Amino acid sequence: TPTPMTISTCMYWTGMDPKTLEKVHVPYTYNEKKLLKNEVFRHLKPQYINRKR
Repeated sequence: TPTPMTISTCMYWTGMDPKTLEKVHVPYTYNEKKLLKNEVFRHLKPQYINRKR
């Protein structure tokens, strides 16, 4: 979770961007967070390290 008293906390809590009031997707469930984490850190997995981009 984000640090308290930041814009990211506001976005996480409300699900909206406080500047534009647009809806922001926030992964709340464990499965959504796990999928997002896997995509973010995919480049660190051994099968992707030597892969050409």
